[in-house]
Amino acid sequence: DFMLTSIVPPFGGNAVASGTFDNASFTAFIKFLASNGSAKILAEPNLVTLSGKPATFLSGGEFAVPTVVGVGGAQAATTTFKGFGTQIDFLPTVLDKDRIRLQVNPTFSSINRNNSVQGIFGLDTRTASTTVDLREGQVLAIAGLLQEEQRGDNARVPGLGDIAGLGNLFADRTISRDETELLILVSPELVHALEPEEAPCILPGMEVTEPNDLDFFFYGDIEGRADCHHRSTVWPLYKSRLKRCYGKGTTGATCEPAQDFYVHGAFGFGS
Repeated sequence: DFMLTSIVPPFGGNAVASGTFDNASFTAFIKFLASNGSAKILAEPNLVTLSGKPATFLSGGEFAVPTVVGVGGAQAATTTFKGFGTQIDFLPTVLDKDRIRLQVNPTFSSINRNNSVQGIFGLDTRTASTTVDLREGQVLAIAGLLQEEQRGDNARVPGLGDIAGLGNLFADRTISRDETELLILVSPELVHALEPEEAPCILPGMEVTEPNDLDFFFYGDIEGRADCHHRSTVWPLYKSRLKRCYGKGTTGATCEPAQDFYVHGAFGFGS
């Protein structure tokens, strides 16, 4: 199931189409086109923000733009940086438990070296703006951002290509024309906090152990193997934590049986 709308500008230009999709195979189809060279994935960002708070993603670069500021008759030169590339600004608002209002402003810009003022290059920009209501997991597609590029090359044999009347026999002229369309896919998801009982028993750094002198000085290792034969600042707590979680007892137990519980998942350890 999908819904598609088209927006035609009143004074010419490219039409911008947007749609919402429920079928995950559409995203797989785009990846298939990219694998065959028919499409190119510019960026796949994952952004996290609060409801009602904006977020921005920029994949590209920046170039310097010098400016002159005059204050009280004195002038001072300053430099600002302008970004180019793929930029996405979005503002989500949670309306219901799985309904999200999403305001998306994608922009794709590239440097145009033929359009420069005082040595500062211009930008070729494609941009769109839309606001939609989506369910969690639905995909918003924005298309219709077209760009046409035409270029020509002239190659000739030195000397022979400059002969009047015969130079064309030793020259090669090629003209190429490319047309690209920018497609933006956005899929919102709600991120929920974990309950205390859902949090894993293991914490970051609990499996980091210190190497012994042989591994550190001879092999150059900065981390030891995760077993009881290596020293660690967190190993005693880590070992007792395992015994408490699985009822191994607090006395008379060695660290070797606890190694059966190294494999852990989202809800704790497993054997």
